[in-house]
Amino acid sequence: MKQYKYIDLLIFVSYCIIAIGIPISNAITSIGIGLVFLLWIVSKILKKEKPVFLRDKLLMGLVLLFVLSNLVSFFNTAYINESVRGATKVLKFVLLFFVSLDFFRNAEYKKNFIGVLVGMSLVMYLDALWQHFFNVDIFRAHALPIEEEARRLTASFHEPNSFGGYISVMLLLTMSMFFFGKIKKKLFFSKSNLKFNLS
Repeated sequence: MKQYKYIDLLIFVSYCIIAIGIPISNAITSIGIGLVFLLWIVSKILKKEKPVFLRDKLLMGLVLLFVLSNLVSFFNTAYINESVRGATKVLKFVLLFFVSLDFFRNAEYKKNFIGVLVGMSLVMYLDALWQHFFNVDIFRAHALPIEEEARRLTASFHEPNSFGGYISVMLLLTMSMFFFGKIKKKLFFSKSNLKFNLS
């Protein structure tokens, strides 16, 4: 069982590579995804386990319908290369979704990974501040335009909208963690008081 723990740890590290790569480099993200797939398959073979998502027939049916609806676009497309590239992306991220469902049943890994995501978003926020004051970001050396109306922060992203979307999602994730943590504490203390009063 100890060797399985090391494989799970390597999968977790691969997820961390994805989290770090999302705002910095598509290549790093792709490497992380590839490692996750490879190590997860090795893990399932060694453990002789059936993936947990295969038990949910409704979920599998809905996702299969989604994938098939994307593949239908091949019949009406004038740009076959773009369609192949798009279908490959869909299949890659659908598979990543399923692997994540299976792997993050471990609550400790789930909590630590969310911590990595939030930590990386903080780094991006500091990068944006640096870009605001010094006109260039740290990771990709993206310079702000000279025109005042076009000076929108991008941090290490190519587009300001991508940076805004990333920060918005991470902010919502951080707020949900904070409020969910407070709710859990209240429930814990209310249950403790109830037990105390009953005793």
